[in-house]
Amino acid sequence: MTLCLAQLQTFSIEQGLTMDTSLTKSFKIPPASLPIIPVAFLLIVVPVYDQIFISFTRKITGIRTGITHLQRVGVGLVLSSLSMATAAIMEVKRKVVARDHNMLDAIPILQPLPISVFCATKGSTKSRGWLGGNNINRNHLNLFFMLLSILSLINFCFYLFFAKRYKYRSQSTVVPEESNKAID
Repeated sequence: MTLCLAQLQTFSIEQGLTMDTSLTKSFKIPPASLPIIPVAFLLIVVPVYDQIFISFTRKITGIRTGITHLQRVGVGLVLSSLSMATAAIMEVKRKVVARDHNMLDAIPILQPLPISVFCATKGSTKSRGWLGGNNINRNHLNLFFMLLSILSLINFCFYLFFAKRYKYRSQSTVVPEESNKAID
């Protein structure tokens, strides 16, 4: 999972260097700043998760935390796999644009591809929407992302196998006498 997260700091910046990073006609986001987007997303999603999702699932499951810790890890592993699959799909799309515009050998900073790094916002941008050599347009980064997605999915399967066999320790509400003395 850490390997998947590390891609935010490496290849997403490399991809961003080859793409249009304009938010408006006069404002460009530096590619090195692109990893801030997931952080900003987390700042929004975590409170929603904590206040809405946990409250909703607590009513259904009867568990104080909404879902168990093992379920949380499992969800994280599935999301990790899905994020790498999404990155692979985006890389295929980016390379198709490079090929279709005869820009496979374009110099990224001087000749950005006519595709925006903000493909969730395709209506507001002009674009609508294996690791060898120094040219990201000629290598197969999509296969690397797909490999990470598959490895994450396999990781999840192993996790599921062992998590189903895990037994939580019973939580004792009685604090041992010696622990009380240490607290005082």
